[in-house]
Amino acid sequence: MARLTSKEKTARYRQKVNSDPAARAEYLARKRESYQRRKHEGKIPYVKSDELSERERNNLRNKWKAASRGYRERRKMEKAMLDLTPQSIENTLPDPAGVELVEGSKRVQGGVWWWVLHSK
Repeated sequence: MARLTSKEKTARYRQKVNSDPAARAEYLARKRESYQRRKHEGKIPYVKSDELSERERNNLRNKWKAASRGYRERRKMEKAMLDLTPQSIENTLPDPAGVELVEGSKRVQGGVWWWVLHSK
């Protein structure tokens, strides 16, 4: 039998932890405790937004907006994938003739390629 890679070992561990609610609760409690300890030790930087320059503050807000936009889009796509009634399929599929790929819309997010399609 071949040895498991680190990725496979991690996947097995996560599967085992996530399948047992008590083990998952214990795991999450350990992660919270570790985070609080590192925060108390000052290893996690925290800067109030009013201490940032105007440019840094705007950059931070733009990151937040992009993250929120991505989250809403992913949630919308998940909902569309789960709702597979014939009527919803007809309404969500774009017309191939009226769709074009916008230049620069390809980007990597979490190891997944996201393509943004816009109708004409």
